Amino acid sequence: MGGTSRNALRVSATRVNREPALALAATATATAPAPRRHAKVLTAAFRPLRPGRLVRELLASNAPAAPHAWVLAAARLRLEALSDPAPERWLLRLAERFGAPVGHDGEQQRCSGALARGLPLAAWNAPELLGELLLAAREAAQASSRDGRAGRQSEPCVYTPFELARRMIGSLLVGPRRTLDPACGAGIFLLAAFERAFARRRETGQPAEEAARRVLEHELAGCDLDPHAVALAEFELRLAAFAASGLSDDVPLALYTADALQPLPELETKADIVVGNPPYVEGRGLSNAQLAALRKRFRCASRGKVNLFAVFVERGLELLRPGGVLGFVLPSTFQRNERYRALRELLLEHTLESIEPLEGKAFEGRVVEPVLLRVRKQPPARAWRVHLPGGTVQQRQLPLGPSLRFCDATAAGLREQVQLMDRHGVPLGDYFEVRDGISTGFQPFPKRLLGAHHASRFVADDGTTVTFDPARHVRIVDGTEVRPFAPVAWAGRWFEYDKRHEHEPPHPGRPFNCQLRERAIFDRAEKLLTRQTARGLVATVDRERFFVRNSVHVTYVKEGALLPPLAERDRFPAPSRAVSLAALCACLNSAFYTRYFLAVTGEDGAVFPQVHIADVKRLPVLPGLLREGAPLAALGEELLALHARPDSAEREAEVARARAEVEALLQAAFGLLD
Repeated sequence: MGGTSRNALRVSATRVNREPALALAATATATAPAPRRHAKVLTAAFRPLRPGRLVRELLASNAPAAPHAWVLAAARLRLEALSDPAPERWLLRLAERFGAPVGHDGEQQRCSGALARGLPLAAWNAPELLGELLLAAREAAQASSRDGRAGRQSEPCVYTPFELARRMIGSLLVGPRRTLDPACGAGIFLLAAFERAFARRRETGQPAEEAARRVLEHELAGCDLDPHAVALAEFELRLAAFAASGLSDDVPLALYTADALQPLPELETKADIVVGNPPYVEGRGLSNAQLAALRKRFRCASRGKVNLFAVFVERGLELLRPGGVLGFVLPSTFQRNERYRALRELLLEHTLESIEPLEGKAFEGRVVEPVLLRVRKQPPARAWRVHLPGGTVQQRQLPLGPSLRFCDATAAGLREQVQLMDRHGVPLGDYFEVRDGISTGFQPFPKRLLGAHHASRFVADDGTTVTFDPARHVRIVDGTEVRPFAPVAWAGRWFEYDKRHEHEPPHPGRPFNCQLRERAIFDRAEKLLTRQTARGLVATVDRERFFVRNSVHVTYVKEGALLPPLAERDRFPAPSRAVSLAALCACLNSAFYTRYFLAVTGEDGAVFPQVHIADVKRLPVLPGLLREGAPLAALGEELLALHARPDSAEREAEVARARAEVEALLQAAFGLLD
């Protein structure tokens, strides 16, 4: 149950005999000082419970009902399960916030029976149950896109498991502290904070009701744009206080249905702790007006792509008192992705206490690599050391390269290479365009657009057959067909390239966001293809005018791009000022550049390693190396030609020799060899 201690609440068999599933094994004993009302917790052996999975399975086997019906039915069962009756007005107030009556008739009656029969007894003691039920019910009602926690169009939000919230609060909350969750959802962090603060006050001898009252009045605050989630947070906090101490008064709660990114006079610079799991909403989930306002207001949104979690970190630091601590669940990508450079700049101005990785399964069914960030709002001491998985590192040595990527375990030799490349090189994007392949957005690749060429017909994957048109039907490849230096291993796939598809989706009424890009990106005599999903850099030169899917990036020389005139001491003279794609191909396929790329991006294969366009554009290159006719261009052309020959021991030996020459040339050019 919401935020109660392990001996705070008991599901009573006598009060729910008409719902037999709730009465199983309802036995417990109290070991803490008994509050005025004798409520106890179940004494089942602890094991992680996944209420989100349980309620989704339950709702999948029942006919859809309005989300409020499920939530109010569960809330009533929670109240009735208490060994002493909680105030009915709390349930009525919750129903009012949902705009629905409360009762055991109609949909709520049906939902009540399904919940009682379908959920194990332990689920009713899970603090996250009602929040997960709200999300699952919304999904079951086919609300796959909604005005969510942040009030912006996004996928359904993800609430934090209680054990993780408890763990985070335990690392932050020492002594009386004002704890704020600026995107509180159903209040899971506030429930964990109540549990710990209440226990601390009881240990000092404070009476139970007084302890609960003071925690609710002085130590907790939260806000969220989802009014239903805020209503649940209020209901759960009052229920937790009642179950722990018998407090039945309507103590004032600092809970607000509000946007934490806007001014909050009641909360500004008043929090000792800001904690939570901020919304992960990319810029495409925001309106143009919202984006413009964020870019004007927050430095973490002022340039590049926007994700709200970065903005919430900046806002959280604003809401803290000097010396306060912020603890957030963030995606690990914030440490290295180019788009979050402004966030890293901001964090380095404060004292980073720790960055701790979480197991991906902490958020069941979500493909994420979360970390726990803890940062104190105060400038760092010069010798301050940050706690990281592999030990500690001085904060001033944590950032690496011009993008300030957090690279804690970089060996001295590799750090020297990165520093020399960043110091002497210029961004690849100064001379080359780097573009995405064809994307069909939020739908699976439409079967009507992808297919095969038979005789004079184009046969789509959905069985549609039309006359083959060379102007519309083009050869297309994806990342699996791109290998280092090798000719494109085309799988025989064709694509119906027709710009009308961007505006006339093959499945009307469903999100599409098709982006075919401009034909000139692909239909050119020479371009470089690089994999978008790969552990490292994989490149080849395409001279057959293939179109590519969005698992491949396309790179070509910028129009009019010329290298600077030869310097008097140019180490690699060549008569031409033209730029060589073959030379760039040799760079990108080298172990030298792969080491640099992995060091500064951290895309090491944990979950879907990505080669981002921004990272490719930032790769440092030496213009003198890229001249047509220079040694590196010759080696690149040689390696392309060698990979076009059949496999043989002789060919492999020549490839190894040419690759070794590339590595030596790059090390010498950047000053790593005498």
